[in-house]
Amino acid sequence: MKKGHAGFSLLETMLYCMCLAILAIIWFQFLINTQGKMSKYSNQCNQLTELYGAYDVCLRDLRQAVVCKAWHTIAHNMLVWQQSDTIWVGLLFEDNKLVRYEGTYNPQKSRWGAHKKSLVADALNNVSFVRKSQSIIIQLRMGAYTIDREVFLYV
Repeated sequence: MKKGHAGFSLLETMLYCMCLAILAIIWFQFLINTQGKMSKYSNQCNQLTELYGAYDVCLRDLRQAVVCKAWHTIAHNMLVWQQSDTIWVGLLFEDNKLVRYEGTYNPQKSRWGAHKKSLVADALNNVSFVRKSQSIIIQLRMGAYTIDREVFLYV
């Protein structure tokens, strides 16, 4: 700006506008990158929360199974046990979902009678149960995350 003249020249105004536009572009690029990272971390956190929630349900049921009358494992993705004379409990992996059954069960026909069915976790890649003499190994897999734990049964 020259001395003695009031205001800004056209060149100075364009330079200020260009600097402001460059700063706005840099700021919005930063905001978009940050929002993308936060969305990715939020999805990962939701997957881990659902995976550990499913593990907690399995752990709770297996710890309550200490008083079970009979174990009946059908496949690596299905665990069924007799809780009382008439009540059976089962954890099954079907259609990428971990489902908990509770009710009457016929072990000879491998069929559930009257039962309640509860969705424990959705969008799982794999669930497996391996029965050992005094423990059960639980493996839950969702996306890139895996929980592989051994639960000891104090019988």
